[in-house]
Amino acid sequence: MVSRLEKEQSAMRVLNELAIRMDNSNASDLHLQEGEPPVLRIVSGLAPQTDLEIVDNAMLRILLEGFVDPEDLEELDRTGALDAGVQLPTMRLRMAAFKHSAGLAISFRRLALKPPGFQELNLPAIISKFSNLPRGLVIFCGPTGCGKSTTAASLINLINSQRRTHIITIEDPIEYIHLSKSSLVAQREVGKHTESFAVALREALREDPDVILVGEMRDAETIALALRAAETGHLVFSTLHTSGATGSISRIIDAFEPEARGTIRSQLAMVLMGVISQILFTSTDGQRRIPVCEVLVPNDAVRHLIREDKLEQIPNIIQAGGSEGMMSFASHIKELTKAGLIDAAGGLEAVGESWRIADILFEK
Repeated sequence: MVSRLEKEQSAMRVLNELAIRMDNSNASDLHLQEGEPPVLRIVSGLAPQTDLEIVDNAMLRILLEGFVDPEDLEELDRTGALDAGVQLPTMRLRMAAFKHSAGLAISFRRLALKPPGFQELNLPAIISKFSNLPRGLVIFCGPTGCGKSTTAASLINLINSQRRTHIITIEDPIEYIHLSKSSLVAQREVGKHTESFAVALREALREDPDVILVGEMRDAETIALALRAAETGHLVFSTLHTSGATGSISRIIDAFEPEARGTIRSQLAMVLMGVISQILFTSTDGQRRIPVCEVLVPNDAVRHLIREDKLEQIPNIIQAGGSEGMMSFASHIKELTKAGLIDAAGGLEAVGESWRIADILFEK
């Protein structure tokens, strides 16, 4: 009979082997699903590791018990989902465990051991300028896995390297580890160091921050507190699972009851300093993903449209706003295609974004 210790050792050997394969193939994600072989997400798509054993419930439970506290496992059993950070010898992972119709599953997202340098990401230069803002709200948006958290982390890293500020991050879970450099950095994890994004934001306003990173604005309370923080002289970065600047602004306003939206529009028009929307293309050599961006830098016209609830006109201003640092998806695609970094249609197909081809490639 196999002992408990032998099962634990076997599970960790498999995970460490998969970590090596992630590293060698530059995979972004690892999926362990009961009844299936392990699956890596590489640049070209999902890659089942069929030479390895089928994942079973015992293996998943053993891994979870090694990574999280008993109360976290109780949360998984009670709510059906659990998020946590995992540190392996060679890499850091963001773990999302969840129950589904066929049993238990764990998805791991690979994180860099250190925050990314801005120059490494091949982002438009205008985005780096958001790190120099003294105050206001900057939103990073896009679908899951598009790199918005990585872009935000690169700007936090810029601020940490170049400015003498107090930075507080509120994350679920903590992704990139920021060691204090020129700035003083404190990172808080929801569920471990604080009850919720809203509670941590309220507390942050008493903790003398200059810069606040809110991992995600999930509800009206968190959004209201983020707007208040930006309004009272703080630089606030946050992410939204939305598509495009217009969609992000709409999402913020629509989170509130109709009678409150006029006030929210006025607040947002005053404090919004930028919206960076991203999708990822496969590079022409097939070896990496390249971010394609839409950048909104609010000017007087944009602020007026937000206050007057005429958001449908914002894309026209982005398209015409190149001299002010704005950039549409179409213009960035053309720039990257001309530079030979991406193949527009092929890149979209490879990352599952083919639905955007008509909207982007034929944007007028």
